[in-house]
Amino acid sequence: MSKKEIIVGIYWQIDDELLCNKEVAEIKESTFEIFDDNGKCIQTVEYKKDNVSRISSTFGHDSIWEKFYTRKYKNADYATHPRGRVLYDLQNNRHIIFADKCVTQDNILKLVEAFEIGGSEYTVERDFHYMCDKCVADYEEDNGSIFDD
Repeated sequence: MSKKEIIVGIYWQIDDELLCNKEVAEIKESTFEIFDDNGKCIQTVEYKKDNVSRISSTFGHDSIWEKFYTRKYKNADYATHPRGRVLYDLQNNRHIIFADKCVTQDNILKLVEAFEIGGSEYTVERDFHYMCDKCVADYEEDNGSIFDD
């Protein structure tokens, strides 16, 4: 297998704008490496040895929000707006876009472009972890707390 470069990361949808924080990952025969904006390798994983099936960004929504967006969006925290994560599935050779249900289809297509995902090489999945404040409130109104056992 020759090396393959893919992009992973996190994002928010604020109104109709997407805020994307991306990292490049280089997949090799039995390892992958994630690089920072300066091209420095910040993580190496022996995915075959360690039985790792997905590549995810090293970014966390909370820390990236605090670092880059708190001043601009003063009345919000990292969970206020619809958000998600773009991963790479090593077993199926495709991206997985985790998205809050409020993320529009137009913005899913913009994410495909922003993360340089080719053709139909992706799936969109929902997860309780990526729910904005509005979706959490709507869910809890209908079903009770998402944190109940």
